[in-house]
Parts: sequence; C-alpha cells; structure tokens
Amino acid sequence: MRLLWFNSFNYLKRNTIISTMQLDKAPFSFNSFLRSRKRRELNMWNRKENQDEMPVLEPKSRRVFDLKKKDAVNISLKYAPFFIAFWAILYLSIVRTQVDRLPKPLYRVDEHSNPESFIAERAEITLINLTSIGPRVVGSVANEVKSLQFLLNEIEKIRMESSDYFKFDIDIQEATGNYVHWSMINMYQSIQNVIVKLSAKNSSSGNYVLINSHYDTVPSSPGAGDDGSMVAIMLEVMRVICKSKGPLEHPIVFLFNGAEENPLQASHAFITQHKWAKNCKALINLDAAGNGGREILFQSGPQHSWLMKYYRQVPHPFATCSAEEIFQAGLIPSDTDFRIFRDFGGVPGYDMAFITNGYVYHTEHDKINVMPKGSLQHTGDNVLTLAKCLGNAQELNDIVEHSDGQVVFFDFLGKFIIFYTENVGIIINIVVCVIAIIAIGISLYMMAADSAISLKAIFSRLGTSFAVQVVALAVGGGLALLNALFMDAIGSAMSWIRSAYLLMMAVLFYALALIINLTAKCYRSVYRFGLIMTVCQILPFLYYTSLTHIIYDAMVPMAGRSGSSSNPEIFMCGIAIFVTILFAGFIIPLLLFFRKARILFSAFLIVTLIFIIIALTPLGFPYRTKTASQRYALIHAHRIIHDADKTTRVEESGIYVFPQDRNVKILDDNTKSIGQKHMVSDYCAKEMFCSMPFYNHRWYKARDFSFWIPVEEDPYVPGEAPILVLLSSNQLVDPFQTNYEFELSGPDHMTIFIDLIDQGRILNWSLNETMLTENWQPPYFIYFSWGKNGRALKFTIIVEKTLETFDKPILEIGIGGHWTHAEKIRPKKYQEFVNSLPDYSTLTDWVATYESWIF
Repeated sequence: MRLLWFNSFNYLKRNTIISTMQLDKAPFSFNSFLRSRKRRELNMWNRKENQDEMPVLEPKSRRVFDLKKKDAVNISLKYAPFFIAFWAILYLSIVRTQVDRLPKPLYRVDEHSNPESFIAERAEITLINLTSIGPRVVGSVANEVKSLQFLLNEIEKIRMESSDYFKFDIDIQEATGNYVHWSMINMYQSIQNVIVKLSAKNSSSGNYVLINSHYDTVPSSPGAGDDGSMVAIMLEVMRVICKSKGPLEHPIVFLFNGAEENPLQASHAFITQHKWAKNCKALINLDAAGNGGREILFQSGPQHSWLMKYYRQVPHPFATCSAEEIFQAGLIPSDTDFRIFRDFGGVPGYDMAFITNGYVYHTEHDKINVMPKGSLQHTGDNVLTLAKCLGNAQELNDIVEHSDGQVVFFDFLGKFIIFYTENVGIIINIVVCVIAIIAIGISLYMMAADSAISLKAIFSRLGTSFAVQVVALAVGGGLALLNALFMDAIGSAMSWIRSAYLLMMAVLFYALALIINLTAKCYRSVYRFGLIMTVCQILPFLYYTSLTHIIYDAMVPMAGRSGSSSNPEIFMCGIAIFVTILFAGFIIPLLLFFRKARILFSAFLIVTLIFIIIALTPLGFPYRTKTASQRYALIHAHRIIHDADKTTRVEESGIYVFPQDRNVKILDDNTKSIGQKHMVSDYCAKEMFCSMPFYNHRWYKARDFSFWIPVEEDPYVPGEAPILVLLSSNQLVDPFQTNYEFELSGPDHMTIFIDLIDQGRILNWSLNETMLTENWQPPYFIYFSWGKNGRALKFTIIVEKTLETFDKPILEIGIGGHWTHAEKIRPKKYQEFVNSLPDYSTLTDWVATYESWIF
C-alpha cells in the first residue's frame, strides 16, 4: 500500500530539473536516480548541439525550481515536531475522548421526564442487591436458592407495575443433559433457569425474541461485571417495556440462566429442552469479559445481515466484525452462550459484552464499586432499543427467507454503523483494488511521458523500492519480535475474511489521495502533495487508532489470563505490528519530506529504548494490587491411586498450582517453603490424566506449566469424598464383552476420567456417545456438575476385551471431587503459604480429591 506513496513521491522528484550541485545535496535514497536522469538530459542536449539544432524547450507543464525556493523537495526539519504533534493531538482530543465516553446516567428523579427511558440508578440498585448475595457458584445455596428467589421477587415487582397491555408467563426450569464441549463431555444435573415471557395480550405471534444473561459466577467472585451487570440491565429493560403501552408484535423471552460458568450448561438446557426454545427466532446475548466501559457487539448473525439494520438504530453503537473473527479464531480465552444458541438452536442474533477493565474479570475484585453508572446507561439504552426493534421486526416471521450471508460491520468512533454483506464486501474490495492499480498505472505512465526515462527503468526502480519496503517491514517486525522474546526471556512478560475491510480502507483513502494529486497536479509542489496526503489520512487514522485503543484495552488484560503455555509478548507483538501498519503505514513515509529525516527516526529509536528500559524497572512491573492482579488457582488436594488388585499404590496430599499467566517463576521462593515443586506433566506418562484432579479440560492442556507440590498436611474436606460403586459387572452374549454399571455420588462439581490400561475397547456407554461414534481415542474427560438436586449419577460402560486381556481388569476410572464454594478451612502450613503470596496476586482456591480404580 505504501508503494503508492513512493510512486507519487518519486514522480515529484523526477519532474524537476535540478543542477548537478543540488543533486549532490539530494536525499541519499534519490541521488542515484536523479543523477541518472541528469546525465541522460545532458547527453540529449549534447546530441542536439552536435546536430546544430536548437534545444527543445521544456513543456509548460514542466516546472523548473530550485531546492532553496519555497517549493523545495524537502521541508525544513523544524516543522517535523508540528507534524508529529498534529497526529498526537488528533488521537488525544478525538479518539481518546470518544472511545472512553459514556452517556450521562439517568436517576430515579429523571424518570418523570423520561418515562420510557432506561434508568441507570435503578439498575445499579438491583446490581448492589444481587452482588450482596456473594459468589453464586452452581450447586451453592447462594446460586440455587438465594439468587433464584431474588430474581423472582424482582420480576414480581415489575409485574405489579406493568401496564394492562402486557401479560407475563414465568417459568423455573430444572434440567439435566449433556453435550461435548471442546475436548470433554459436559454433563449437568438439575441446573436451573428463571424464564419470563413478556407478550402483548392481543399478540398471536409464535416468533419470540430471546434476551439472555447469567446470574451464576465463578468461585470467589461477586460477579458484578460478569454477569450481574447484565442481569440488572435485563430487569430494568423489562421494567421499562412493561410500563409502556407497546407496541410489541412478538413476545420477548427473558432468560436468566443459572449455569453459564460451568460452562454454558444452562443455555444448552434451555435451547435443547425448554418449551419456548423452538419459538425463539432472534437473540440478544449479554455477557462480560471485564467490568465497565462500553459493551461491544463482537458477534452477529450468522448469515443474517438484517440484524445490523436494527443495531444501526441504537444510540451508542460500538461494534466490529474484526472482534468476531478474533473471537471465533480462538485467540480469546473465553466462550459465551451465543455459541450454544447458534450451534444447538440455530438462533441468529447479537453477542455483546463489556471488555474494559478485564483485570478484575473472574476475580474477587469484580465488584459494584468499579462499575460506572454510565456503563449501565450505555448498555441499557442499546438493549432497550434492540428489544423494541426486534419485538416488532417483520423478519422474525420468516428468518430463513432473510438469511443472506455474513455481514461486514464496524462503527466509527461510536457515532454510526457501517455494514454490508460479505458478497458486497468482496465487490468493494475488488473495485478499490482495481482503482488503486489503475491509479498506479497512470502515475507510472505520466512519469514515463514527462521524463526521459523508459517504462522499463521506472518498473526497475519500482521493484527496487518495493523490495526495500518489504525488507524494512520485515526488519521492523523482526526487531519487535526480538524485543518480545527478550522481555519474556528475562521474566518481564506482559509489560505491554471480513476483517479485510481494514486493509480496504487503507487502500481506498490512499488511492483517493493519489487520484487527487494526479488530477490537480499537486505532485509539483511538495507542500500541496503532503497536505493532500495528510488530509486524506485523517479519517483512517481516527478509525485505526480508535480500533487500536480498543484492542489493547481488551487484549492486554486477556493476555494476563490466557495461561502460562502461551507467550503473551509474541501475541501482543503481532497485534502491535499489524495495527502500526494500519494507522501509521502511510503517515511515517511522509516524514521523508523533511530534511535530515534520519534525526526523526533516530528520535523514535531513542523513545523505544526508553520504554524498554522503563519496562525493566519497577515502573514497568505488570501487576498492581486490586487493579491489575496476577491470577492463581490453587487446589489443596488428596489423591489415591489403586492398582488392579485393589491395593493402594499412591496416597498423598499436595498443592496443585494452576498459574494463569506467563510469569510463573515469581512463586518459586514461596513454594520452597511448603515443599518441592514438580511439573504436573512429569506424572502424565505413567498415569491416566496425570492422576490429578483437573477441574476442566483447560487445566489438562496447561499440564506442562502447572505444578504439584506434595505436602504433609491433608486438606479439610468439607463433605463426603466422591463414592464410586460398581453395582454390577455382567458378561453379555459375546463372552469378551462386559457391561459395567456404576453409581457415583459426591460434591456438586466432579470430573470423571475413563481409560483402558491394556488391549480392548469401549463399545458403548450411557454417557454422551459423540466421543465413541467419532472414534476419539481414550482417555476420556467428563465434567459433571449438579445444581439443585445432588442425587447419585448412574452410568454404564460396555467393554470389549481381547483373548490376551479376557481375565484381566483393564477399565480404569478416576474421580475428581471439587468443593468450589465451601467455607475455606486451611491447615496451618498451607495458610502460611497463602499469606506469603504477593499482595498484587489474586487467589481462587478450594479443596479437591482424586481417586482411581481399575475394574
């Protein structure tokens, strides 16, 4: 893309007649070219003199000027700071103020003058009351009793205030089910949903709008941002709609789901089992990966561009399909209910979430005091608008007919939305590229026509220029990558399609500048040429820097919880290279207009070195108490491994350390005080799933970076350890096939590990059959949780043995039990270890057990 700039700039150089002395003073990158042209002109002059002909005068369009004059090729270096300051001021005065801007929140005193508006203060009061319950983990009294009753009370208050236009249907769903989630079977039992269907009394529509958020939380977190804020917003949206007189053509289903963090169980229960699920034709999913700021629309559709027609009506648009592609590429360590509604119910819609202040996400610091009222107002205004629009959308009558492909969408500084279908996007991209290529061709032709240089020579110079740029880009990216590796090596990590529209915008605005310069012949004056280039870069600069601000605001905290297996420095380095090319790729070359440009680039290098030095000092330390914590998950566990003869081979207690960021060595001195640290992966070659009580499949994926520290103190197990009972073991018609029937009881969060230790195979079981029908290789990981009812789980496994293993026990089963919400009673030495952790760390810990048998 920057090649276009060099074409025009070289054309400016080549369109001047400069003395030999002045050529020697020309910038190094153009000296050889200009000397070549001067020699050619002198040779032509000599030939004409030898032929006794008068020299042909230059065309009037050819301007002769001196470098010392006003329109000299280079601009004085003293103007460079003003040029750089212009872009900095543009960013600080417009981008920063718009990206961080929140609407003025409305209070209850404003309700009289704003009867149909979202009231942020009401939502805040609701959120305060909800978070006062404390962490709301599936299976806990806080989640299954107190939160459910709180919601029912709030819904009843709203119903009492409702106008006669509406009718309420309230349902409490208790569901049991299973599905494959990533690399594990996700099983749930008696989890709960609170569901409200709001409809006009005269409505006969069988097409519903679904609005979803979850009221459960991860262990230890009050969940003000994730996702109590969205629950409070849903309740306030419901209240505002209920007090109105409509219209509402389609019913709205408000789903307050009670098991999202498990993960995503309650949404699966609703969309696969509830009586209203098949009627839901459009979705508004509300979640959070932070606390506060603006909610971003980061997934839409799929295949339904008409949804953006209604999103365009929201008062505070904030959306980009680039975030959708980043999320769906798995670069963000999170998932949302949107995927469940999409994959299991085929429901199109919007996926919206808070992303600011991700440092408190899933921690004890996710509290109401860091949630601004303006954030509640921002999201509430948008959700209220969307609910009303979708509630009267004609597309819901036949969404299949309106399925027209993926959509490209993005906002501009929160002012308005631009969107078009993917097919239209392809056409736009092609047209812009064609225009740019034509503009390049015209510029090359004019260079050849107005000078004594052949097209072959021009293309040769063009190729050289392009190669230099590619090399320069590679060197720049390589230096950034080298710096990332250096920061990680010294232990200072984290001190830092449809998205093709991003590149299209860059080409479009540069092609526009090139066309203007060629048409108006501004290339004859470096000042006019530079001015046109600068003006045409303002809009893309504003958009690209706002996008960069958003990406860094969201991704830096996420990099701090992406696990120790990934290198966040490399990830953020890649982002830095990409966004820098976008917002500065056409601006930095303009610095070559200034004399002694080397001084400018040397200054940039010095600034870079200064920031590297700062990153190595305490000022660059990546953690801060409460505001930017280092996250750890600890399990004080007891594990027992039985051999085939029922004897106990291993029995020990230990501390399982699951670090959630790259800087795991910080704890080395702390861990020495309680025992010797072992890599979890050291146990994996000999034992099924390393014989560890992994909480979910992500823990197993991080086995190479997690630790097990054997300790003498046994954990205080707050309840009965999981009990696995073999109810029966019967041979089938085929004597090599055995049917095992088990019964499992235990805490509300358990993991089941199944493997074969010798020749044989699992023919069938009563669990989810996907792993068997798709020929997944053992061992198998099953995540099991229960909500309201903890009745024992019964399951069967049919094993086929070989002649060699006919009389041998080969079926191995391990059970992990997790008490994620029980009152913490820590033994003395373990408590001392916890107390020794740095004050900038945030800890999620619980007690667990693991026991395995061979049948």
